[in-house]
Amino acid sequence: SEDGRTEIEFRTNEHGLRNAPIDGKTPRRKILGLGDSFLFGEGVPQQEAMMDRMQTFLDERFPGRFQTINAGVPGYSTNQEILYYLDRGEPLLDPEVVILFFYVNDVALYVRDFKTARYHFGIPVPDMIEDMAGFRNRGVRSETLKFVRYWNGKLAGKKDGGGDASTRKTPFLALEPQVFNRQWTASINNRFFNLQYMLNVLKDKTRASGAKLMIVYVPSSREAEEGPSREMCYTDFAYPASSWDWDIPSREIERICRRLGIKFVNLIPAFRERRQSTGQSLFINRQGHFTSEGHRLAAEICSEELIRPMSETSALGASETLTR
Repeated sequence: SEDGRTEIEFRTNEHGLRNAPIDGKTPRRKILGLGDSFLFGEGVPQQEAMMDRMQTFLDERFPGRFQTINAGVPGYSTNQEILYYLDRGEPLLDPEVVILFFYVNDVALYVRDFKTARYHFGIPVPDMIEDMAGFRNRGVRSETLKFVRYWNGKLAGKKDGGGDASTRKTPFLALEPQVFNRQWTASINNRFFNLQYMLNVLKDKTRASGAKLMIVYVPSSREAEEGPSREMCYTDFAYPASSWDWDIPSREIERICRRLGIKFVNLIPAFRERRQSTGQSLFINRQGHFTSEGHRLAAEICSEELIRPMSETSALGASETLTR
């Protein structure tokens, strides 16, 4: 929660989603949101999460015409979100619009996701040892990131790993900050290649089912405002401060969407402007998820993007809006 103490109750509907029951009788047009804990609304009451906010926003303008569906699942990455759409979202919910909410740690897929991506999408996922090789001797300084060297050793077959095993987590946590550095490794290029492949699959599947697709870039606190998460990059990695660029991932995803002809919405500029104009953070302290006000802002932007006239690469096609 926002103050770190308030308890939040989570309830799920008949589909296991943090959403109101799905109305299958009334012919309302369905808008399906795919995402992780940000979309799920971790840390805020359900009615304040962005898909519920979008429902309220649309009901105020077009009562009874639309139904938003929150398919956010904490811990999901892009491949799992797409698989949910293929396995359950499209056949069971039959959405007219699909919005995939992308968060930066989706670039840094978990170890288990490599097998999933290879099996379900057939993409040429690099060998894990080779993929992590760029981290060896990269000047990682902090105690919290020593697990990188440890896991490099474990993946290379060393019994005791390659270093201090005090934090036995997957290497993905160290990869996420490095996507913001201009000196990034070939490993990160591979991740963006894989993401392009998977987004192309989603585009083809939504198009085949008659649904429209939009990708929304969800900002992290590191991308939206100065603070401890940026300071960690300066102190924990042996890179000069001038080599950090907080817009690298969003630019790459925008390029991918432009290349694939997918509508792209970037929330970062609005979050930065709100922080600068009010001095108020839109992220929960120590947790990093959106506050209620962050969800409100995201919902307003996404709703406006859905109902405004759009271009040929929009979620709803040329000269078409959600309200028609």
